[in-house]
Amino acid sequence: MVRVGSALFSKLTRRYWELPQVAGKPFVLAIQNFASEDAQQLADTALVDYLYGLRTFGEKDPDGRLKIYKRRDR
Repeated sequence: MVRVGSALFSKLTRRYWELPQVAGKPFVLAIQNFASEDAQQLADTALVDYLYGLRTFGEKDPDGRLKIYKRRDR
């Protein structure tokens, strides 16, 4: 999560949206994990947690079925 947080912070401190050629236009950041060959096929839960403060976890109920829960940490 530190790698993602650092990259996002660096982009935001540059304040691109204030440059004359982009002022008044939508500001979009595209984020992708390239840490391994199959990284693009995997969901990055750390990124979701960092951006939205939403943590996802699972537990099995007494019948053995997986239950997925989301919890907001912020």
